[in-house]
Amino acid sequence: MNKYILVTKEMTWQDAQEYCRQTYVDLATANNMDDLNQLVDLAGGVITWIGLHDLNRKSMDLYPNSWKWSTQTRSQTGYMNFASGQPDYNRAREECVMMKPDGTWDDAVCSQQYKFVCFSGPSSAKTYHHVTQTLSWESAKSYCRTHYTDLAKIENQAENQQVSSLVTTSSWIGLSRVPWTWSDGSNGSFRHWAAGEPNNYLSTGFCTTDSYGCNLGH
Repeated sequence: MNKYILVTKEMTWQDAQEYCRQTYVDLATANNMDDLNQLVDLAGGVITWIGLHDLNRKSMDLYPNSWKWSTQTRSQTGYMNFASGQPDYNRAREECVMMKPDGTWDDAVCSQQYKFVCFSGPSSAKTYHHVTQTLSWESAKSYCRTHYTDLAKIENQAENQQVSSLVTTSSWIGLSRVPWTWSDGSNGSFRHWAAGEPNNYLSTGFCTTDSYGCNLGH
């Protein structure tokens, strides 16, 4: 049995998600090239919504693709201090967070080399340490875990001020995210982006289109 059905009525992504959940299971999820080919054949070239989205990119620690601390523990406060207009996920490449000298945060490409801030001690009484060596975000995380506890976790304004007092140039802190998740909550890693995508055009690219539709079931 074909597990997909094409819905030809035009609607927003959110309306399509609601329709698919009410009528079938959810918006379409593709786990491999066989799924992809089945969907393309079914749609016959019609461009439609699928279940892949990045709607949670500005939320904290509540959804699969939102911001999380490198300690892998949930934020107790949801505190954020992003600069105005940030995070902007520029060119769909910025998935890690640095603190700027003014104490505000900005998302950046994780492979870039920056100084960084670690913390030691329990979460209730952190001591912060500014490391002047420049590393990628992942390498900075490994360094902090080897020499201290982890990359800096910041949960209120007082802690942000402590870290800011150490930072004289842009420096990594422990916030990052893995973008894009399926509407049905599955965590499959299969992607088949067109060349140059995703590009977060004009910072408005939150949902994905292609020749797809709804999941009928499994």
